[in-house]
Amino acid sequence: MAAQVWIRSGPRSGETFEIDKDRMRLGSDPRCEIALTVPGLEPHSLTIECVGDAYRISNKMAASITVGSRTVSPGASDHLEPGEEVDLAGVLVISLEQFARTAAATSMEKFAPDVADVEDDVIVNPQPAASDGTDKKEKSTDAKGGAQLAVIIFCFSMIPLMIFAKTMESSGPVSKAKVVTLESVCDAVKAQKSADPELHEFVDQLRIALAYEKRGNREKANVIYDRLLQVLVSRRQKGGVLESAGEMPAESATVEQTMEAYIKRRRSF
Repeated sequence: MAAQVWIRSGPRSGETFEIDKDRMRLGSDPRCEIALTVPGLEPHSLTIECVGDAYRISNKMAASITVGSRTVSPGASDHLEPGEEVDLAGVLVISLEQFARTAAATSMEKFAPDVADVEDDVIVNPQPAASDGTDKKEKSTDAKGGAQLAVIIFCFSMIPLMIFAKTMESSGPVSKAKVVTLESVCDAVKAQKSADPELHEFVDQLRIALAYEKRGNREKANVIYDRLLQVLVSRRQKGGVLESAGEMPAESATVEQTMEAYIKRRRSF
């Protein structure tokens, strides 16, 4: 299982940082692996270390911090469990979250063609041999005949397409499924007027994932989508998997189903 630091409160709320090293420093210093420009945050506030399958946190601040229900004094260390909130003296609240790493990159590598196979398929054109004018005339005649045959085939192939277009025109406009967008997810949350903070947190996470997509970081976006899908499945009280990913549910559908439809549509790109 991979892990990440989730910013739970403050101006950077909702952002996540994957723990990709055995030792990660958090603070306002740009040299920290997790550098945050947050008022009141010390240059080196804490260190998170991965020891086997466990995690430890060291308080580097001048004030005590709270890990779950435990108080960690300045300079002291304590174990850090997934899901535990860490309160950095009221300046910032973070938590450690575990997630299943997406297999998208592995699948792409699996189906990627081997370089040797590609090279074997390359056809090397031989050097043209010297020839007289007879060959040129024959090639010219063959080219003209091939072009005429191609035009005839194209004309015949267009007949079924024209018949199909005429049939579709007479049958009236085709209804299109309404595509779920991030705006429709936000509207669904607002329409429900729910005080559930997790739903609003979902929207923030979806915006972060979309930002990763725009920057070309599909892997980090998929990590967030997969984690949100797992949470939505556990929240959902009834209803099965949507039949068509990305298709807007009926008006009676829950906010969770709307979010699930949006995530599945983004995940299928």
